[in-house]
Amino acid sequence: MNPVESLPFAARTQEAAVLMAPLVQWLRSTRRLRAEAGVFLEFPWAGRRVDVVTVGKRLRTSAFELKLGSIGRALEQAIYNREVFDRSYIVVGHLPSQLSLREAAGLGIGVVLVHEGRACPLQESPFRRPHAGVRRRLLRSVRTRSPWEPLL
Repeated sequence: MNPVESLPFAARTQEAAVLMAPLVQWLRSTRRLRAEAGVFLEFPWAGRRVDVVTVGKRLRTSAFELKLGSIGRALEQAIYNREVFDRSYIVVGHLPSQLSLREAAGLGIGVVLVHEGRACPLQESPFRRPHAGVRRRLLRSVRTRSPWEPLL
């Protein structure tokens, strides 16, 4: 069976097929994704969908926007995520320009490059708690959904 066919229907995009497996491998190898973590694909939030959301044992949240093409669009989505999640990343399939990297760094957005099937972090997203009220709403929303367990 094609590995993409085993993904939930919402994750069967070209971005997910190319970027998801290396992202998950990187998250595991850096211990950012552990057995007790919740992983949510296409997580609905504020009228849009976040490609990948992780919630750790200590309720630390991270958002990942996967984009093969438009880094500008990925940054725009990650900016929205930055206001809600403890960390926000874009996961891209080609090396961003120095201007894009500086812009992302200035906004607190992490960048992960997937090249030849491997995820390579280019810059971190600093840990920053969002407003307490927004955080409570997010965690309430997380609790009403089931994580996608096959990633674990």
